Amino acid sequence: KLLVMIDEAVKQWYQRRVRASSLSRGEKQQTETDITMAITNFIKSVETKTKTIGRDLLKMLASLEPLVTQSRQGLMFMLLLEENKIFNSFFSGTPEIEMRMNQCFSQGLTVIYTTFHIALLDAYTRHDTTFFNLLDNIGFLVQFQCLLSTHGNELTMLEDHWITINNLAHCNIVLTSEELGAFSLTGLAYKVTISFGVGAEIWDMLPVGLKNRKPIPISTMLFTKGVNEQQMLSERVGTNTMEHTINIDGLCKLEVYFMMYKEYVTQNNIPGDLQKLESLISPICKHARAHIYKDVKLLVMIDEAVRLMSGSRVTSCKSAKDRTGMSVTYESVCTLSREHSLVSSGFNNALAALRSHGVRPLNCKKNTGSGKYAFNGFQLKILPKEYRPPIGTYGGKIT
Repeated sequence: KLLVMIDEAVKQWYQRRVRASSLSRGEKQQTETDITMAITNFIKSVETKTKTIGRDLLKMLASLEPLVTQSRQGLMFMLLLEENKIFNSFFSGTPEIEMRMNQCFSQGLTVIYTTFHIALLDAYTRHDTTFFNLLDNIGFLVQFQCLLSTHGNELTMLEDHWITINNLAHCNIVLTSEELGAFSLTGLAYKVTISFGVGAEIWDMLPVGLKNRKPIPISTMLFTKGVNEQQMLSERVGTNTMEHTINIDGLCKLEVYFMMYKEYVTQNNIPGDLQKLESLISPICKHARAHIYKDVKLLVMIDEAVRLMSGSRVTSCKSAKDRTGMSVTYESVCTLSREHSLVSSGFNNALAALRSHGVRPLNCKKNTGSGKYAFNGFQLKILPKEYRPPIGTYGGKIT
């Protein structure tokens, strides 16, 4: 049924392409929306009609997901090329496009390596055998949060980001007993196996399956929210479709992973706050589908849900110093409040301290020579109140 839906969407798109040499903006957006909704409705119908979703069905959905994603992205990419009036030169530009994808993918692999390394050390420090069992039975969860707008050059960056993250889901990790951090790469383009050394001490904590070089699948998902003045412009002129499309795609992946996680912890009596996690999934779905402008609450709820499932988090914007600095400091203080009993009256003070004296101003200085965030007075008013730096910490000129 899913493949029939995709096939029908492809035929509709092709028929429109043949009918007219230049599609209207509305037709292009409607085509992309039709494809997205067909996939989303299929997954929703499975959830509502099936009282107990077995592991086999979940694996089937997970195996179909890359095909679905690539089909939709391929259509969207061609529409974007057509939008920019370079459709006829597409095939002559293939080497440049391939080079661009390779550059993005290599950086994405570096992020996966670093994130997995940190997650291993964290689990080892806390003697968290549950994390290793999750790797063995479900895989490695990495959720990416992006704060780019859907306007101008940032839209292109966001498109690269999304495609790269979805390509990373075709890769896997195999653990070895080599020294911690040692690695090698094998496989074909965009389908790479990372052989990762864990050292003798972590090796002793691993389940038998991982010791036998069982591949660990990588579950990646992207959620994005533009928060600056360019996103305000995008919302006004109606070019914000990409943000909603990406978030719906991320939501589908999050729901599939959650169902696998729930089944595993329930069957194996794994300790954890499953009730809290279930209470987060419903509002996450509601907020993601509602497409609320500058919805910081959505990002915070997703962060908490991913942490509850022992997943890893990555945050970025354009330069990874200004908007990213505001996001990760807010996330850190939320974690202090949620997990370390920070009193509510101390929330804003802790937030101001991290933004004024923590590593984020040092990051700005290292990148631009100025220890101040690159926000001016106008930009400050546009930012969500949760992402506004303290007085005296902004005014940097280099973005």
